Amino acid sequence: VDVIANVSDEFLEKYGIGKGLSNLVEHGKADQIYQELVQNQAISDHFAGGTIGNTIHNYSVLADDKSVLLGVMSANIKLGSPAYHYLCHTSSKVDMNHLQGVQGDIGRGITMVTPDGERTFVIDPGAMDELNEQHIPEDIIAGAAAIVLSAYPLRAKGQPIQQAMFRMLELAKKHQVPVVMSLGTKHHVEYRRDLIRQTIHDYVDMVAMNELEALALTGHS
Repeated sequence: VDVIANVSDEFLEKYGIGKGLSNLVEHGKADQIYQELVQNQAISDHFAGGTIGNTIHNYSVLADDKSVLLGVMSANIKLGSPAYHYLCHTSSKVDMNHLQGVQGDIGRGITMVTPDGERTFVIDPGAMDELNEQHIPEDIIAGAAAIVLSAYPLRAKGQPIQQAMFRMLELAKKHQVPVVMSLGTKHHVEYRRDLIRQTIHDYVDMVAMNELEALALTGHS
């Protein structure tokens, strides 16, 4: 789920958050930030978020067509939790029947806007790294018009989500389903450029990126 909040520069400094950047933050710290934002009544909106969640939600709304979401979802959903807000703001056309239940929170992205209008992002992966291969159904992949995924699981070496990602890619290749991959952030690409480039070469038909991510990937502006 994506959260929008108005903060001061001092708030960013307090938590050591790089202004204007996408910051991957461990869950405990991200939850502390979120709870203080709630306490300060600084949050203006909650949206169904995540790179892929946004994409398929918007597709289903604009095309009035079904899409299928693969990932994790909190098995026990509490009022006001990230999972609660996610479900409240996601189109009913998005099929969530294949999600994997987890005990923890789903991922959360916090967009913090300072008085100068600069947007700073805190990304809390939550329990998303627990997604396993058993929750990548071959029949769903085989019947898809396209697979849309993020490069973020490539950061999770040795975690189930990376294995699940490569199963999805192998199945898409087997069934000749086109693959679109979003790169994530410039820093993610810089740290894992060789792995990302190899993954693109082996499996991906289309890459979605901004100018900074393109520069990090190719070395060309």
